[in-house]
Amino acid sequence: VRNDLQTLNGRANFSIGYRFARITEYFERIGDCHFCFAPKGLGYWSNRLYEVLFAGCIPVILSDHIGLPFDDIVDWGSFSLKWPMAEVGPALAE
Repeated sequence: VRNDLQTLNGRANFSIGYRFARITEYFERIGDCHFCFAPKGLGYWSNRLYEVLFAGCIPVILSDHIGLPFDDIVDWGSFSLKWPMAEVGPALAE
């Protein structure tokens, strides 16, 4: 997914950071965004989801099978977007 996201780099209103950006720069960048990508991590869930929520972003969840916390009581669809992994790339910008 990360390589597919890099295809969006340079488009208007998109901020795709370097793979190993400095952590302070990362939090400043997501703090300025309205929508933030939350790709699945190596396991069943990702810390990135919590980071973007903390920053005040609307999470764009990039995973077909991510385990969302408290999904039995939290209506994730009311404050996040879920995008199919097969469609990550230029179609995401439109």
